[in-house]
Amino acid sequence: MKLSIHSSEQMGRRGAALIMTLIILALITVMAMGFASLVRNETLSAGSHQSRGRALLHAQMGTDIVTSTLRNLTADPGLTWASRPGALVTASSDFPTKLAVQTDLHSGFPSARMLAPDSDVKDVLRPANVNMATLYDDGGHLITDETGGGTQPMALPLRWVYIRKDGALDFAEEPDLTNTANPITGRYAFWADDESSKVNINTAWKRNAPGDSESGASFNPFFPTHPTGVDLGALFTAADPSLTPVTARQMADFLHASITPNHRYTSVAAAGGRFFNDLSEMRRLDHLPGSPGGFASVLSKARFQLTHYNHDPDTTFFNEPRIVLTTQEKYAPRNPDGSLVTDANGVPYFLDILNTPDSDPGQGSKENLNRAKLDKTIRKLITYLQRADWPMTSGSGGSLQSKYYPGSTAFENNELRLTQMALNIVEYVRSAESSLSLVEPIRGIIDLNGTYGAKGAFISNAHVGDVINVGNGVANIYKGSAAVFTSRKCPHGSETNPSFAAGSTTGPVSCTVRSICPNMAGWTISTSQTWMGKWSPWVTPTIC
Repeated sequence: MKLSIHSSEQMGRRGAALIMTLIILALITVMAMGFASLVRNETLSAGSHQSRGRALLHAQMGTDIVTSTLRNLTADPGLTWASRPGALVTASSDFPTKLAVQTDLHSGFPSARMLAPDSDVKDVLRPANVNMATLYDDGGHLITDETGGGTQPMALPLRWVYIRKDGALDFAEEPDLTNTANPITGRYAFWADDESSKVNINTAWKRNAPGDSESGASFNPFFPTHPTGVDLGALFTAADPSLTPVTARQMADFLHASITPNHRYTSVAAAGGRFFNDLSEMRRLDHLPGSPGGFASVLSKARFQLTHYNHDPDTTFFNEPRIVLTTQEKYAPRNPDGSLVTDANGVPYFLDILNTPDSDPGQGSKENLNRAKLDKTIRKLITYLQRADWPMTSGSGGSLQSKYYPGSTAFENNELRLTQMALNIVEYVRSAESSLSLVEPIRGIIDLNGTYGAKGAFISNAHVGDVINVGNGVANIYKGSAAVFTSRKCPHGSETNPSFAAGSTTGPVSCTVRSICPNMAGWTISTSQTWMGKWSPWVTPTIC
């Protein structure tokens, strides 16, 4: 028998080798498990990235549909179009200015069954809610936080558009979910709005109140039709009735000063101001020193009416500047250099009828009305009334003239009747803008024969003394319906000149007015005046 004797040194080396082997095996195992976990995580990450990319592409499909629709329907400069919330209204090639066709700029409204909470519709197929909560705006919602009397913010439900594996679109509200050969891979919903109709917080500010000092730090130095003339204070109080007008104006001043500290846009970045890049940034104003507060509350309630970026060309359907219904030059539309916007004939786009700009339009016509300006203004309004291509009229040849005087083809009749309509527009604005209790109405004629100057000119009695007594063969007579004055026609009948008293049933084309208050409620005896003319003679007593 042979004995094998091992030294302790040999035994130590063998033990160390075993330990090293176990350590290496453990490391290999850990590395293998880590690699497997990494592969699994990378697979999940790649899948998540793929799903995210697919979702973004699906969402982009809604944007692309709206973009292509807008480009397709608005590319022809000869066709009229107008936007409305979630839709575009366009004209046809047959009548290029008649708004007749509406194209939706959204994925569709859901049926009542899809909205009914007690229906058996699967939850996964319920309509999309575009007014979703946002993560970046302190829990605010995309459109509005208003609840509409409920407990949750109002919803804007829309239909889903489903996308199959082969790329086909499925517009069914309840699509087939069992189709394994061509399953649904995604869905999208969309809604488009025109931002130009919203209030831009980067440009809007306020209108100066009576008594505001021009030297005050918060005085709006721009002309009233400047974008800063949009009154944020009025919007704030409408959104939050608990705000006082003073607080609302302070909020408007503070917001505008955060953009341009001197309120003149000459010191923005240099003075620490900056434009808003998102509506949610309004919330930070509540935390700035000196803030009147309330911005987060207003934003939650008025978000749908606000934007941080838009551009409004401020033109009509005919691609012309809009006529501002004011007699005040300070409110007239202006060019970027501050000059008045005018047409090819030099006529500005407001009711330019005064000798003294920005004066009270209700002052005596002889002192303050400019005959030449008044004639041009009446002519400009008549031109609009005669246009036969208004977008809101149906068919061809439709105009406001044909609407109010259908079948009247004689130039003289149309011209004269439209003059009264144009004059009524001027009179309404005069009355609204005047501070006087009594506004003297304008009277005048269309000088068809050129008796007093150019043929067809509107001649007011402010400049022609006997314009009211021009005779039957010369022109028609018009009188505006200014505020607090009452207009009545002379009764037609015999050719005598009786007094116009209560109960009169006959009368001449020319008549004398003498009103008696007790017998004719609201009238009082004034002066006896006589009008005569071919068309509708008017009498104007004073108020009792």
